[in-house]
Amino acid sequence: MPIPDCVAPSNLSGELLEGLPINDSSILSALGSRTSKRYCAVYSWIVLDVAAAKCGLESESSATLQDSADVDPSDSRPARLPLVLFSHDVGFDSFGRVDKGASVRSGYAISYDGRGIFETEDTIYILFGKGFRRPAALEAINTIPEGIIDKSWTVDFHDQGTGIAALSRSSNVVHCDIQMSVAQGHALVALVQALKDSGHHAILESVFCDIEREVGTSVGIRRERN
Repeated sequence: MPIPDCVAPSNLSGELLEGLPINDSSILSALGSRTSKRYCAVYSWIVLDVAAAKCGLESESSATLQDSADVDPSDSRPARLPLVLFSHDVGFDSFGRVDKGASVRSGYAISYDGRGIFETEDTIYILFGKGFRRPAALEAINTIPEGIIDKSWTVDFHDQGTGIAALSRSSNVVHCDIQMSVAQGHALVALVQALKDSGHHAILESVFCDIEREVGTSVGIRRERN
């Protein structure tokens, strides 16, 4: 199935947010020493706001979220917020469940500090670099499988042409197809990785991610973050 527009790499709408500095790994060390809860470092992230909650339909949103997640009203667990996290690029998983470079969708948040820490019932996500916060319909969020995104789902998304090779319906999106040799592909991915890791080109972060995926898949590159 095609990837929803709310998490498409070509979608640059929403509020641009500053996460934690990319070169600051101290938070990972701190979490490792003080919690047994799973934690996960992510890049190219998007915080999805359930549209009904943003419109002030609190009771409807709460009921819908409970129905969607099979929540028992008498459950004593922390209340969940109408927020879901999506990341195009996982950097580290303390339990080793998610490979580097994979995409992942969280469950609903129990806390979010508005910057770099997004926590669900079972995982603490550390948001590095720039990201976006944008509204998303519950129906769209529910089409995204929770947890690790299966490769067939992301292949579908490329086949549907929503990445850098997309023919976009929007006049605000530039379409670009470039042909190059395998050697040039390796060199381009290395250059893009360096630019992305520098943290100096926030507006291009989703484009960098898309180039890595498109070119990397084409030439069989699997990026490893140092």
